Amino acid sequence: MSASKAEQRARTFAVLESRRPPSAPFPKNVYGICLSEDCLKRFGIMICKRMHPTFDETDETQVLVSKFFAIDRIPGLCILGVPDLWLSRWALPFARSDAGVQQVLVLADDGSEENKALALKNSKRVVAKLLRFLGMEEQEPRWYPVQLARVM
Repeated sequence: MSASKAEQRARTFAVLESRRPPSAPFPKNVYGICLSEDCLKRFGIMICKRMHPTFDETDETQVLVSKFFAIDRIPGLCILGVPDLWLSRWALPFARSDAGVQQVLVLADDGSEENKALALKNSKRVVAKLLRFLGMEEQEPRWYPVQLARVM
């Protein structure tokens, strides 16, 4: 690995580490954005094409697997892609929304008072940038009851 790539990697890890969420008991409710299937598919394909140039987006099995990569990587990509964004959880729990059970990018939660206060830490400008980054401008963050924690 070249020196510039190593330096870039070190800077990336430093940014991620500086915004690591505090540890707290798992919440009953989360404040965030439900990630649509289209969003997960778009990010999954983007990630897999970068990792594997031979990725075939017409293969349904590969696209399904790519969504798992998206679920794992979206929180970190959002932190890096949206300056000043704070997340209270990097795991994406399942929550019930109007569209059914979906995974939520968590901006705040009720696992602790510190995490609950994060709902106010992200300005409307930062949230608007996040929604644009995700390609989900039509959605607004809100509180959702947690249905199931992500198991991994």
